[in-house]
Amino acid sequence: MVLPPDATFVLQNGRPSATVDGIEHAVGSEATVNTTVVPIAG
Repeated sequence: MVLPPDATFVLQNGRPSATVDGIEHAVGSEATVNTTVVPIAG
């Protein structure tokens, strides 16, 4: 998974969470995101 450069990660009560676009996503939660295919040079 590649997250935007402004994503932040913190431990809250010993569990990690990620904040993306101002929305906090705790461990085990499901997030819906837009994806972009990045071709890999061979």
